[in-house]
Amino acid sequence: MVREMCLSVSRSLICERWRKTSRTSTEDVIVLLESVIHEERLLALLILVRKYVKGNETAKKRIYRLYLKKTKFINSAVCH
Repeated sequence: MVREMCLSVSRSLICERWRKTSRTSTEDVIVLLESVIHEERLLALLILVRKYVKGNETAKKRIYRLYLKKTKFINSAVCH
């Protein structure tokens, strides 16, 4: 099993990057979500939340199913 890695990137820097990701593909979000790097997974979740909020019912269902399918990559790890 691969250990989780933290880059110790500030949340403000992650949010700055998030603001620039309006056209991120689902495939790219999955790559980020499956990353061993905590901050990349956080960015993926932020992107999914935005896509969910802005999406129609079909998009929301697709995002929900993706989230459930990838829950093993989602955790509440805290980097120190």
